[in-house]
This record gives sequence, structure tokens and C-alpha cells, in this order.
Amino acid sequence: MRAVLFDLDGTLVDHESASRVAIDGWVREHGIVHRHPTEVLAQEWLRLESVGLARYLSREVTFDEQRRRRMAAFLGFLGQPAVDLDDRFSSYLVRYEQAWTAYDDVAPTLAALRDRGTAVAVLTNGDQTQQTQQTQQTAKLEAVGLGDAFSCVVASSTLTAAKPAAEAFVQACDRFSHAPGDVLYVGGNLATDALAASRAGFGGVWLNRDHRPETETPWRTVHSLVD
Repeated sequence: MRAVLFDLDGTLVDHESASRVAIDGWVREHGIVHRHPTEVLAQEWLRLESVGLARYLSREVTFDEQRRRRMAAFLGFLGQPAVDLDDRFSSYLVRYEQAWTAYDDVAPTLAALRDRGTAVAVLTNGDQTQQTQQTQQTAKLEAVGLGDAFSCVVASSTLTAAKPAAEAFVQACDRFSHAPGDVLYVGGNLATDALAASRAGFGGVWLNRDHRPETETPWRTVHSLVD
């Protein structure tokens, strides 16, 4: 393998932890009284995020609209009126960005790949057509010390399809100037990342940090990027 493509959230950056910290702080900031523990709030927020992003990636709604719907649904979960959705999401976003961190295994892994002369890039499902989102994607890597680590960062909105479609992986490879058979794709989602990449002709690697059971077997499974 001559190159490695990485997913971003859940692979390089600890998105779930940042979301948990941010949603807990957001609820406290807005003085919302609720009956749920923080972990339940975070789980519901992440569930709504998954639903919203799926609708965005299937082009049912715009990126901003999925954010509004997510916030409206979350406010309903809290028993609050669905008002000031953009402002409320923006206040969450500030806290989320402040909580960005890279996983501990990222820096040593990238250093080892660099020493071996292996090229590295990022392919993530997301919207890179809007200036704010484009800034967030690059700012996320810069904020965790990875701003100069990758030869390119590709978001699905700049491609004709999003993961798990094979076209997303192949077109990202074209940007990356490597053939699929020479590339590992590493991601934290078994279906969307590892299995989909394997079917597209890549070495699909599932980064199974939580040791979840494998419903299907990808090309390879690891529990840490160092592996």
C-alpha cells in the first residue's frame, strides 16, 4: 500500500466527545431544565445528527436545513419551543469547536507513515460548498495540530456521491493521485467506511475503537490507529 485515506470524525478527531461536552454546556448555558442525564442528551443529539446527515447526503435537504431540523427536534425532546434555530445552533457550534481534540494514536501513526514515505489524505462526508463549513473542516485539523499533515482533504459535497458509494472513494483517489488498489481507507464506521471501501477496491480498514461486534468482516479490523 502506497497511501492511506482517513475518515475525519471518529477516526482522527474525537467528534462524539466534543459533541457531548458541547451539548451539556449548551443546555446549561440556555438554562433549560430537563429530566435526562447528560449521557442521554448526548445520545439523542448524536442520533438526530445521524438522521439529519443521512437526509443531507441523500440530498433531501440542504446542509443548513438539516442543522435546523436537528435543533428543532432536540428542542422538542427537551420540551422547548423550536425557535431561534440558527442562533441556538451557532451557540452550540462555538462550544463544539472549543472541544475538538485528536485521538492520542493519531500523531504517532502519522509520524510512522511519514517515515515510511506513505502518502496520507482525508475523505469525509460533508459540505465543502459553503465557506463556513469549508473553514470548519480545515480549522478542525488545524485546531488539533494536523493542519499540514495531509496532502488533501476531500469532502463528499465536491464529489458526485457520498460514502458509502464507490464513486466517492474512487473520485477521492483521483484527487489524491493514487489507484484504489494502492490505498488503504481507514474509518470508524463499519458499513460506510470499511465495507464500502473494500467493495470499491480499496483495503478497507475498520477502526473499531470500542470493540463492537463485527456483523460483517472488512478487509481488516484494528482497535487503534497504531495497529
